[in-house]
Amino acid sequence: MKLGTHNLGTSPLARTTMVKVEEHQLTLTAFTPSGMKSVTISAEQAELLKDVLS
Repeated sequence: MKLGTHNLGTSPLARTTMVKVEEHQLTLTAFTPSGMKSVTISAEQAELLKDVLS
């Protein structure tokens, strides 16, 4: 995925999910009816997650 902010769309749990890709980290933000929830993972963790999800 290219560096920058990308809209991943909606899901049953979130109105909008955004991902911000930076050189050394990835931040996922979900906008839910109860507020905003965000998690940041390192590039290394993102690579491990990519392997698990493929």
